[in-house]
Amino acid sequence: FIRFISAEACAASPRIAAAAAQCLHVLTEDNAVVSHALGSAPHLLAALQAASADAANHTLVSVLSLGALLNMGHQAHPPDMAATMQLALSRALAPDHVTLA
Repeated sequence: FIRFISAEACAASPRIAAAAAQCLHVLTEDNAVVSHALGSAPHLLAALQAASADAANHTLVSVLSLGALLNMGHQAHPPDMAATMQLALSRALAPDHVTLA
């Protein structure tokens, strides 16, 4: 799922990226095994963190990726998580926000 939420994949197919991000969000919710597996693989964790922070990603993908990180617990939070959260949520709540067509 991780490779489908990158900025490049999101630009090519935002609906697939949103579906992949939703799957990751659901899989990490109250699931210590998946959370540990993602958190133990630095390249997967970095990709998920990048997806949540990348302004080029669709807003829904960023918010769902951020939710997956929050589900995973403090070990998944980068030091600048507050700034990432603020950016993703402000984009989602902006009056000119657009949804997937």
